Amino acid sequence: MELGDIVEFGGDRWKVSNFNPNHRTCLLTRFDGPPQEVPDDLDLNSDEKTSLTVLFNPFKSWKYVTAPLKTKAGRMIELRRNSRILEPMVDWVPGDFYRAGGAIFLNPELNIHQGEILAVRHITGSLSRVAVTRNFGTVARRQRIAFRPPQPRDNSAWGKVSRDGNPFDD
Repeated sequence: MELGDIVEFGGDRWKVSNFNPNHRTCLLTRFDGPPQEVPDDLDLNSDEKTSLTVLFNPFKSWKYVTAPLKTKAGRMIELRRNSRILEPMVDWVPGDFYRAGGAIFLNPELNIHQGEILAVRHITGSLSRVAVTRNFGTVARRQRIAFRPPQPRDNSAWGKVSRDGNPFDD
């Protein structure tokens, strides 16, 4: 079990949101309920009633979009694609359950593409539109783009013209 995993425990889906190494426990957060602290080795338990099953980790494999931050609107409670309401913890997972915006991780099985518009409803009833931009990708892809080495500069005469306007002013 890792931080950010979506797990099934007690018939509900939870997100692993914190680890406490001193007490060997982890904090599970449900989309619409209070958090619960459980032992960190619960996924190794074989008892059917108290076992925990790791389903997936959206932070590693799902693409995400960023919703605008609307502090007065409250947390996000619903996401729509066209007229279809997407199911939380199955079709989408917010980066932070209590934040009024931020990252929204989307299930790859939805086949969401660049240019689509998603609608987010907040707890106060206000709506936000989220455009799927060309930056739509996984966290790993965005990190590769952000940390790639810079391209070498073109020091030829034409490169100087396109940069400065005059190649003879050395």
